[in-house]
Amino acid sequence: MKKRAIVFIIALLVATLTVSLFGYGVVSASGNYESWDDYGYGVRSQIDKIIADGADISNGAPGDYLALNKYTVYGRYDTLVFEGWAGYDMPIVAAGYTINDGENVFEGQLIEAEEGSHAAQFGGDNVTYYSITVPVTEYTEKTKITLLAKLEDDTAVALNRYDVYYQEKKPEAKKKSVGLTTGGTGTPVCFSDYNSVAFTFKVEEGWRLNQFIVVNAPTWDMIGAGLTARIYKWDKDYETTLKGKCIDTCVIEDHINCTSMVVSFYYIPAGEYLIEFSDFELKIGGYDSTGVVPDQKDIFKYFTDGEIADTNPPQLKMVFEDDSIPPEITPAPTEAPTPEPTEAPTEKPTEEPVATDAPVTTDAPEASDEAKVTDKPAEEPGEKTSEANNNKWVAPVIIIAAVVLCAAVAGIIIAKKKKK
Repeated sequence: MKKRAIVFIIALLVATLTVSLFGYGVVSASGNYESWDDYGYGVRSQIDKIIADGADISNGAPGDYLALNKYTVYGRYDTLVFEGWAGYDMPIVAAGYTINDGENVFEGQLIEAEEGSHAAQFGGDNVTYYSITVPVTEYTEKTKITLLAKLEDDTAVALNRYDVYYQEKKPEAKKKSVGLTTGGTGTPVCFSDYNSVAFTFKVEEGWRLNQFIVVNAPTWDMIGAGLTARIYKWDKDYETTLKGKCIDTCVIEDHINCTSMVVSFYYIPAGEYLIEFSDFELKIGGYDSTGVVPDQKDIFKYFTDGEIADTNPPQLKMVFEDDSIPPEITPAPTEAPTPEPTEAPTEKPTEEPVATDAPVTTDAPEASDEAKVTDKPAEEPGEKTSEANNNKWVAPVIIIAAVVLCAAVAGIIIAKKKKK
């Protein structure tokens, strides 16, 4: 009986040690690295270029591809190569990646940052360039890729505040075309006769604005015509609205005579807005409409030089996109590139239908903003408070406690035998 008790006690102690050690390992293995924010200080990092199967897909400027695709690389590739730089409070000894928080793979290349380089100016004393190759052949669905740096003390740290994702196909968002004003008589309206023209409108609940369109906008055969479009959240009246923050900007350049002028912004969710056209180049305008569609009458206004116009507005329509999965980050206003016309040139304006729910088949780029890298003030050594550091003594303490317990049990058993 005593032997069974001793075996049971030993088995219990072994089970306790096993659960403690391996259980602790499982908890810390959900991403076997420290996130940027967990690490907490002395962190600087930037992705400069993405190369997919040997082709540069980063559009020639840091972060452009990821900014347009919400940190997701779309395509069917075998390998992705990420090039950039990073600097921490201690030297980086290796660079690599983990896929879906699995095994850390440190097979990247480190390249010394030359004096005067961009990285040397902004990365601190321990800055280095990196090139990390990630095989993605076997992945088609959304796959999380976290770029890593290994520091001198063997700590693995994420290189960026955001993760990159890889996915074979870009999901198609549901869209619909919505009339804003109705068809007209063919009389041209020249926006350039004013300092500004503006329109108020609303985006329906559950949708976001994908395109704001001036139908068959004429340039009177002038080459190089254009304007700047700015969008604001509508607030009581024209003057109050323009004193508010400009949400986004779109620049139209070299518009083709009598093609539809397509204005695109980043992320405009459901709500009421004012869009203003100004900074005109040469002559550009629209064709008059016969009125406003019923769904917009309670909000729509047409302004010329800040005053409500006494003529019919031009022919306008919009494209809405399903907003069930909104973008992750709303960026600061940007000078957006000129969109391509979505309709073929015509000699005369065409009659536009009233609002319709028919899906639009043209794809618009899914845009997003790159996370903004901000430097955190360095902390004094010993102040790092990440969960990984707080827990690093847990396993040794459990082991020591278990050994002491084993020794105590053994002592009790031996003492009892001596008494007998």
